[in-house]
Amino acid sequence: MTIHLDTLDVGVAALLVLVNAAASLALGLQVHRQLLWSAFRMVVQLLLVGLVLRAVFAASSVPATLGIVALMILAAAREVAVRPRQRLANGVYLYHVVTNLNGKSLGKYKAAGDNTDKFFNNGYGKMYLMK
Repeated sequence: MTIHLDTLDVGVAALLVLVNAAASLALGLQVHRQLLWSAFRMVVQLLLVGLVLRAVFAASSVPATLGIVALMILAAAREVAVRPRQRLANGVYLYHVVTNLNGKSLGKYKAAGDNTDKFFNNGYGKMYLMK
C-alpha cells in the first residue's frame, strides 16, 4: 500500500508544528527552539532513510535488505542505550491516581487486610524521593 503525500499534506503538518511553537512562546513554555530543531532533524532523517530504502528496494537484494534491517536495529538499540533518562529530582511529590474503564470510574480495590488508606489524604498520596 502506497500513501501519497501532496504539498497540502506537508504544508498542514508544517503549519501544526509552527502553531505549537507559537503556543510555546505565547504560554512562556520555552520549548519552541527544541520543537523546531526536532522537526528539522526529523525531516532530514526521514529523507535520508527514504533515499537509502529506495536504493535497497531498487536493488532487490535479500542480503542488502537484511543488512539494512540489522543496521536499523543496531542504530535503534544504540539510541535507547545512550538516551539520557529524565529522572525526578530529590524532593516531595504528590500524586493522585484516577482509573476509568469504558468511561466509568473505578473505585479503589480493597483486598482482605488492605491497610493502604493511611498513606493517602483525600485521595492524594505523598512520595519522598532522596538519592
